[in-house]
Amino acid sequence: MNVVKPLTQTRDTITLKRADFDALVRSAEDAVDLAAVDAHRAYDDRVGWDSARRNYLTADEARRLLHGENPVRVWREKRGISQGVLAEAANVAVSYLSERLTRNSPGTSYRVISME
Repeated sequence: MNVVKPLTQTRDTITLKRADFDALVRSAEDAVDLAAVDAHRAYDDRVGWDSARRNYLTADEARRLLHGENPVRVWREKRGISQGVLAEAANVAVSYLSERLTRNSPGTSYRVISME
């Protein structure tokens, strides 16, 4: 990035050319993106690639979520967990879980949070 030269400057404000301002914003956004990549790589290194990729979505799983499929169902199937096991872990009836996964029952916020 080129050197940014203020057009005017007071004690409280600095006026920049639009191009300079846009370049500063892009630079800040790039720094945030690079920090996120570094954090992700550190996570992969800390837990190991095989463990980390269990949390990655395949293209098909992402497509299912984007098309509105129930996220609990997608993740349950990704993990290979049966409805019965998930219902027991969430301390809810299998019928209740089944209704939630088909979006036929609104459920209480507490129960939904404990399952999701």
